[in-house]
Amino acid sequence: MGDVLVDIHGQHEHQALLREETHIGFLDRFGGLEPLVEEVGRLYGEFVELQERLRDLKDRQRAVSERRELYAFQLREIEEAELQPGEIGRLEEERKVLENAEELLEAASALVNLLYEGEDSVVARLSQGIRTMEEMAKLDPSLKEQVDLCRGLLYEVEDVAGFFREYAGKIEVDPERLEEVQERLEVLKRLVRKYGGSEEAVLRYRDFVRGELEASEGLEEEMREVEVRLEEARGALSEACRTLSDARREAAGKLSEAVEDALSDLGMKGASFRVHLEAEEDPEGPVEIEGRRFRAGPSGIDTCRFFLAANPGEGLRPLAQVASGGEISRIMLALKSILAEVDAVPTAVFDEIDIGISGRTADAVGRKLKDFSRFHQVLSITHLPQIARMADLHLVARKRRKRGRTVAEVFQVEGEERVRELARLLGGGRISPTARRYAEEMLREAGHAPA
Repeated sequence: MGDVLVDIHGQHEHQALLREETHIGFLDRFGGLEPLVEEVGRLYGEFVELQERLRDLKDRQRAVSERRELYAFQLREIEEAELQPGEIGRLEEERKVLENAEELLEAASALVNLLYEGEDSVVARLSQGIRTMEEMAKLDPSLKEQVDLCRGLLYEVEDVAGFFREYAGKIEVDPERLEEVQERLEVLKRLVRKYGGSEEAVLRYRDFVRGELEASEGLEEEMREVEVRLEEARGALSEACRTLSDARREAAGKLSEAVEDALSDLGMKGASFRVHLEAEEDPEGPVEIEGRRFRAGPSGIDTCRFFLAANPGEGLRPLAQVASGGEISRIMLALKSILAEVDAVPTAVFDEIDIGISGRTADAVGRKLKDFSRFHQVLSITHLPQIARMADLHLVARKRRKRGRTVAEVFQVEGEERVRELARLLGGGRISPTARRYAEEMLREAGHAPA
């Protein structure tokens, strides 16, 4: 809010004018281009954000691409193996049977013979015992329960014998199947050693690499989308920069003329002032205008420099290389007066605008401030009587000691006291009769009754 109401020119701004990076701000203020600059800044921020997003996606894609072939190979290796949970355990059991097939077949056949088929088999002996028990039960009915129990045992032995008969029939001595099982186990165990130490770890790793590969495909799609958005952002930024650059070039000519006119009023007749704009081409730049690429920043593609020829016949050179302290003061005053009119700032404060000037130049500066004050309230802090005499109201600042501290006091002077203060400035602190008479004359010329 303060910048809207008051424009303050401090002593440091003389040096700021010598820094070329500040020049474009003066031009944009003069041309009323701040809304365009703000729009360019917004679009530039969006462009940079998309650019960084694309760079991040490319980095991620590069990292995935470096592993993509490996992941694809590993996924094929695991999927082609078609590993099933618990398969290794089942195969190891089968291998053990196949490795001992002859021994198992011989043992099963012996069991069948022992339990059922032999002349002296368990079934034959148990059957004989049951017949004896049945005869006994005829004589003692209480033994019938034992007969039934033994008959149940007979059935169970027959079932066991039947199981081993079938078992012996299933067992095959199959070297080819044994080799097949061993090869399969070797493949699966190699996968387990390679991918985590267990079947579950292998399957988890399979899911991981599958997800990474699917994500890489998603990255490619996202990259394409961001690239499209980036080009759209480039187009919008380029158009905004072109519009801003065109407006700046139009404003540059007008500002050059306005500053030259103001410098003429400030005792620099014949001085030439130019606002020079240039844009640096860059094949990798973000802005493209008429098929050419340019570097850009938040304020557009332009760099701005003020050039000055202080005297007729001199060549234009960068302001920082040629301007004296007094010339800088006058150029700053010229710019401030021009910008104050454009900005419609009601109050302007000049803190020692008189740096580096004296004599007729100071008188010209005072008259310019007076002219400026017709449309704005002007507060000027000065040590030059040529400038001070032009003011409508005079305030004097003094320092004094109060209760052990230094305090500053500001008070208004008028009449005789105003004459004395002006004479003090003329005499370097000493008020002589000559200085006093000259002070009265200066006030009279400025339109003030001396006392």
